[in-house]
Amino acid sequence: MNFYQHQEQARKQTGVLIALFLLAVTLIVIAINAVAFFVFFQIEEGRISLTQWIQSPACWIAATVTLGIIIGGSVSKAIQLSNGGAAVAVMAGGNYLSLETKDPQKKQLINVVEEMAIASGIHVPQIFILEDEAGINAFVAGTSPNDAALAITQGALDSFNRDELQGVIGHEFSHILNGDMNINIKLISVLAGILLIGKIGESLTRSSSYGRHRHSSGFSSSRRSDNKGWAVGLALMAVGYIGLFFGRLIKAAISRQREFLADASAVQFTRNPNGIGQALFAIQSHQNGSLLSTPNAEDMSHLCFGEAIKVKFSSLLATHPPLNERIKAIDPSLPARLRARQRKQKISQSNQPHQAPTPSLLIAQQHTELQSNISSQHISSPPSPAAYDGTPIEFSPSKLVDASPSLAPSLKNSIGKPTQKHQQYARQLLASIPTTLLDTAHSREHADIIIYILILATMSSKGKEAIAIIKQHTSTNKANRTIECYKLLKQHNETIRLPLLEIATQSLSLQSEKDASQFLSHIETLINLDKQFTLSEFVVFCLLKKHTFSNKRKHQTINRYSAVFSEIQHVLAALSAASNKAEEINNKAFHQAYSAFSTTEVNPSLPSIQQLNISLEKLGQLSPLLKQPIVNACIDCILHDNFVSIREIELLRAICETLDCPMPPLIPDNTMGV
Repeated sequence: MNFYQHQEQARKQTGVLIALFLLAVTLIVIAINAVAFFVFFQIEEGRISLTQWIQSPACWIAATVTLGIIIGGSVSKAIQLSNGGAAVAVMAGGNYLSLETKDPQKKQLINVVEEMAIASGIHVPQIFILEDEAGINAFVAGTSPNDAALAITQGALDSFNRDELQGVIGHEFSHILNGDMNINIKLISVLAGILLIGKIGESLTRSSSYGRHRHSSGFSSSRRSDNKGWAVGLALMAVGYIGLFFGRLIKAAISRQREFLADASAVQFTRNPNGIGQALFAIQSHQNGSLLSTPNAEDMSHLCFGEAIKVKFSSLLATHPPLNERIKAIDPSLPARLRARQRKQKISQSNQPHQAPTPSLLIAQQHTELQSNISSQHISSPPSPAAYDGTPIEFSPSKLVDASPSLAPSLKNSIGKPTQKHQQYARQLLASIPTTLLDTAHSREHADIIIYILILATMSSKGKEAIAIIKQHTSTNKANRTIECYKLLKQHNETIRLPLLEIATQSLSLQSEKDASQFLSHIETLINLDKQFTLSEFVVFCLLKKHTFSNKRKHQTINRYSAVFSEIQHVLAALSAASNKAEEINNKAFHQAYSAFSTTEVNPSLPSIQQLNISLEKLGQLSPLLKQPIVNACIDCILHDNFVSIREIELLRAICETLDCPMPPLIPDNTMGV
């Protein structure tokens, strides 16, 4: 199953979720009516038959109120989570991790996340730390890769080495690539309404119990009312537990198999099964396991790397497969080897003088022993990528790779399928970025400088005028720093520009919508200064707008190409012109690519920056399976002259990212091979 099929499957699961939700709601409405019928009309005088009850207004009032509570709870939660993954991370008790941190442990996390993002072609997600959570866990959340957030517990950070951290982050990125995030965040909203019934019942029971205690002397009408309220509350609690059962059943039905898939994808990504295998074993050995203490653990248990709550009837209701099964699926021999070594460790410790260890010391000893086991048992594992030695990565600025016949299928198959080669290349690419530029991209205060210098680098003239405009909108110190960073950027290869843009837009995404709008308008002014529209400028503008504006509008899915013919023409015209070849060659490339969608003869015309951006936004509404031919046509278009330039590959990756079809970087054949 390829990337587009995974996305389509995830989209169709929304329909399954709605069907299960409606079934659960129907059963809850019936149960609530049964409660009302027996409490109000069977224990009181003036009993009525079931038929009379169904025909009475009270029955429909009970059903309407129940539906109102469920729908209201779900809509309220959906609004709360409409800001994307960051809202879920905050709900779980997460604190935003600044990219400017100097903490070595957190810097390693940032480094791994940025490597994975660059390697997979995904926007760098916001990172949150669950500092009060001692258990080992992590999750990603969001409605799309654009608003994704990654959260990890302090217990996981304290327990993992780099390989284990990489395995877990690879697992979480697989959830982004496989389309799991959207269905997972919808699950939170849908189940919130169902679980609200039980919470109301619990509240009624507590208040009625308090009332019964106050009126314990004598049998007053008030006490009688309290008895009824207590009975209703208890019944609602019972119905709520039914809702909880259905909620967990729905989560288990949707989530469990996707965890196996994410584990397998992480192994494919890192080519290191021991990393994620050891991480899962660490959960087994940890005193807190993967449990979360947050009150919202139930709501978000299906998002997590490991089981976040204790569940009875786990074989039926657990959102995750048993840890041992997951480890065996990765490496059948690993569980037995690790357990054998753990037994030897206990025997060794029992023969030593007793010393009461601290919890942190136990974790450290356990982790050291785990590493010793991996070494002594000779478990096959590829070596970690070598640290970058500072040697410049060689690229031709105009021709990056000779387009052999195998390159087109390779690029098409790479969508949403990053490999260990991509991860290793991303690590080297990040290491080749000057520290000054990387620190600037990480800074919330100075990340805009990266956007300025990327625009300046595309301008053939008007550089002095551009600097003057920048000085008008910023301080003199920032303008001077912009000039210094621009000079540094010009000394390095163009391949560092897209990673810098991705990192800087993560920092800039924290702006208010007003500030983001003003900054985008300012950038448009700079782009229009030399009255020349370049595709490199479009890449900056397109990704800046996508990552700094939260588009909360829900668009209807487009299921036919006839609705987007002009948009396809705009995108293919821009790509065919990116090579700067003769007009005849560019036109031939356009017509060959466009023939996959229409036999009508059209003359390509280069769109404006606004037209191209609007066209991509509309193409982004296509169903996943219809996006595949679009991306394939784009790839064929840039390969028509048998060469791929940095300009072409950057534009192609920006288009793919805008369509939510992430493309890993193209690996130059003179460094690591394609």
